[in-house]
Amino acid sequence: MEQISKKTINHFLSSHKLFPHKILVGVSGGMDSMVLLHLLNQLEIPIAVAHCNFSLRGLESNKDEESVSSYCNDNNITLFTKRFDTNQHSQTHSVSIEMAARDLRYGWFEELSNEFDFDYIAIAHNLNDSIETFFLNLTRGSGIKGLTGISPINGKIIRPLIDLSRENIAEYAQENKIPWRMDASNLTTVYRRNFIRHNILPQFVALNPSFISTMQRNLAIMNGASKIIELHASEAKTTLLSKHGSTYCIKISELTTKLGWETLLFEILNEFGLSSGEYELAKGILFAQTGSRVVTNNYTIWKNRENLVIEPNMEPHIIKVIIESTNGAISSPIKLSWSSTHLNTTDAKWQSNQGVFEVEKLTFPLTIRNWRAGDSFIPSGMTGAKKISDFLTDQKIESQSRNSILVMESDGKIAWVIGLRVSELFRKTGKTGTAIIFTLD
Repeated sequence: MEQISKKTINHFLSSHKLFPHKILVGVSGGMDSMVLLHLLNQLEIPIAVAHCNFSLRGLESNKDEESVSSYCNDNNITLFTKRFDTNQHSQTHSVSIEMAARDLRYGWFEELSNEFDFDYIAIAHNLNDSIETFFLNLTRGSGIKGLTGISPINGKIIRPLIDLSRENIAEYAQENKIPWRMDASNLTTVYRRNFIRHNILPQFVALNPSFISTMQRNLAIMNGASKIIELHASEAKTTLLSKHGSTYCIKISELTTKLGWETLLFEILNEFGLSSGEYELAKGILFAQTGSRVVTNNYTIWKNRENLVIEPNMEPHIIKVIIESTNGAISSPIKLSWSSTHLNTTDAKWQSNQGVFEVEKLTFPLTIRNWRAGDSFIPSGMTGAKKISDFLTDQKIESQSRNSILVMESDGKIAWVIGLRVSELFRKTGKTGTAIIFTLD
């Protein structure tokens, strides 16, 4: 086993041209990372160790740190240690403990790498970890790329043990009497990865004792298939995806005639950070009416006649202007003037840029503000309320222009979608009498 492990590490480093680079090794004190440290140290390449104390297990966490420190002292290996308040980070950033520890670990490793000129950061992920990741991503619906397991190299992060099973690593640790610490949290099935490790994988191994090596081949095949799909998608994007400023468009008729168009669409939308659920919603609007949309954290995907439009969500400039009198004018954020007048004609004609209101129906002060999702009003000439979002769709106001739409509010009710339509509740209904006329310049 010792020769196999050393040969595997040597092959990994040489095939990726990692000799004789300077490597920072992330070491928790557990079996995998201690074996990785032992193997790299045997190769006599320049290494140093980084150990994170996440302060999650009290005295046990401190004993992990002491164990790593003792090993490094005995073997003359440079050691960096840091203690983190992981619980505080989790609460402050509203992330799980697992994600908080991951963020803290990789963030600090990157800082050390930059400060001390390490070429690579070695992490002790192994073949079993990669298989567990396959199952995790399978449950999330991550697409074929997520079914390739853990990448051997990702930027400066390298994983020299990725082709060794946990069983191989345990045998090597025993043969070489490598000291390591057991993290009791790895035994609990509260965490999804541990649930897969302890409950799911053993069932497959029971069906096929060679399941781990079978999955190693499967992951390699998936990786090859992923590259083929990625290449096909990349070539297709050059004809399917057009860019106009920060907005992207896909011609729906061209997309849906492509072989495997659903997979192509998934690969395209995946680059914009859509989840599998959001992808399903976006796919659904291809055959829906114009204006149908899906809003994600960073993008809005909507149908504009024959195109699927992808555009970044722009944070609107927050606008709030108070109007306290019946006569006045503003020049920012829009150029608007208004005055009260007594109408004494029956043939008055109003321009499209004007809003004409009954004085008695308005309650001052009035507010001019951004329209918001959920806003509704009764468009003049109608009897029922309509959401402003639907009204803008009816008016064929494209998505990228909607953030600039403002409304005028009276006593909490929308009196005017400025420049587009007055509310039936507030409009001037007679040709004579006192009115307030707003004019948008």
